[in-house]
Amino acid sequence: MYLELKGEICVAHARELKEVLLKALERGGPIQLDLHGVTDLDAAGVQLLLAARRTAQKRGQSFQVSAATRNELVDRVLALAGLAGQLDPVEGAHG
Repeated sequence: MYLELKGEICVAHARELKEVLLKALERGGPIQLDLHGVTDLDAAGVQLLLAARRTAQKRGQSFQVSAATRNELVDRVLALAGLAGQLDPVEGAHG
């Protein structure tokens, strides 16, 4: 499933974004996130993305946020948080 997230991925929108990600995960299959349109990313947003990635991996789903689908802001926030590479593509057990 291709999922494009735009705007703010932050504490103010965490609840609604969590629901969007959970619905995508419940559908099963691989998930490809596109974060080009993200304009703000805070610690809550980073935690949400990492939690979604962990959930996908536990379910054997592929969860991808490749460098090609991120913008400079997302890369900068991940680097500042010491998480550079943490959202790079990882295949789940059942791909």
